[in-house]
Amino acid sequence: MIMNTLPIVPGTARIDGHDWSIERIWPPRSGDPRLPLEARSRGSVRGGYADPGGEVSLVAPGADDALPALSQVARYGRVVAHRPGRRAVVRLNAGQGYAKIVRPGRAQSVREAHERGRGFASGFAVPKLVPHRFPDDQVVCFDALPGRSLGALGADPRLSETDWTAVWEAFEHAWLLAMTAASPTGLPAHDIDDERDVLRTWARHATAQFGGGTQILDMAERVGARLSAAGGASALAHRDLHDGQLLWDPTHGIGLIDLDTCVRADPALDLGNLAAHADFAVAQERWSPARAQTALVSVVRTAVALGIDVERLDAWRGAARFRVACVNALRPRWRHVSRTQLETIHEEDEQDACET
Repeated sequence: MIMNTLPIVPGTARIDGHDWSIERIWPPRSGDPRLPLEARSRGSVRGGYADPGGEVSLVAPGADDALPALSQVARYGRVVAHRPGRRAVVRLNAGQGYAKIVRPGRAQSVREAHERGRGFASGFAVPKLVPHRFPDDQVVCFDALPGRSLGALGADPRLSETDWTAVWEAFEHAWLLAMTAASPTGLPAHDIDDERDVLRTWARHATAQFGGGTQILDMAERVGARLSAAGGASALAHRDLHDGQLLWDPTHGIGLIDLDTCVRADPALDLGNLAAHADFAVAQERWSPARAQTALVSVVRTAVALGIDVERLDAWRGAARFRVACVNALRPRWRHVSRTQLETIHEEDEQDACET
């Protein structure tokens, strides 16, 4: 039997006289048994680590030895995201946009990936690269798009259902424009085998968190096998499309951020991923089932307009649903939701096996 090998990290920690919420945790890097994490307290964000015993420590504000430019950039704004050792994001003062800080020598690849994703600009407002005074090999700066994320809008009870529906109609229109106009030429491909590898990787991480023998690993194989219904890598794909990446402003319309994961993929990949995140938003009790249904109807209509059949969309939605559950196994706040989702997927697998 495979035992859980990752520590159970608490959801909160008292550090430096403040209570910190442990929002995100990532798998340990090779050679370092600690788990990188991101913590928040009263609007402040700091990176940190959990040791093999689950003890949490935070790095100094605006500091990261692997991201030497962070300390300089942080003086001109506020850290809003920090994955220790990998990247950080600073919201610059006076509305000057955002700075993404990466390891030395990595910034150019971020710029190139972002530019490859500008095909989405035919339907969406997308961030523009802007010049800056920071180390060019470590920092990429973007302008700020107006609006709130669809994740936040869906959780806002003040938003009318009429306005919520209008947001998703705008998404449909923008997505179809982008898919019609954008060319995937020159983009790296992400195909079925690549996605299966992703599923296996996150299944290993979830198994390390929950234990339980090979059950989650076996689920990854069954979920991946259903991707045989998927199509080829033929369209521009965001590859991390979810409600936090989409912004809505009543005046300026719909925007799309974080383009540096763009690839060439089956056009059903992004829509399946978006549908799976709507499912998870209900499980998290962030969205009502009715609001998620509005989003799902919009996703399905968009798929039909692109000639994507139901089986193909369901295959990618199922893959994303499993992956999202595994990712959240490492997040203290959503660990119980992750376990429930994995149990539900397992039960559905068993039912399907019985029916066949």
